[in-house]
Amino acid sequence: MFQLHSLTKLATLVGLAAAATIGATALPAGAADPCTTRTTTAALSQFGDTNQYFASPGGTFESLSWTGTGLSLVSGNEPWKVMGSTHAKSLKLNAGGSATSPTF
Repeated sequence: MFQLHSLTKLATLVGLAAAATIGATALPAGAADPCTTRTTTAALSQFGDTNQYFASPGGTFESLSWTGTGLSLVSGNEPWKVMGSTHAKSLKLNAGGSATSPTF
């Protein structure tokens, strides 16, 4: 059985992995965020993953730019501060909900 902090860690890792995967996906012409140089970081190095990542647009959840059902922004950063200690919001996903990142 997962404890709450394990689920938070899993959600954080899944979110970052999704952001990395989305960045490698081909998009139709007119995508919302143009291809630009991105600042990367080894955000998951504390978990043994030294690959470089960047957050997708809105991926830090400081504003709600994701769409779906059963989702909302809540106060508080995740315990590992993966994207930095200054972040103050998290995405809450209710049971049975879904979340889709902005296209980029």
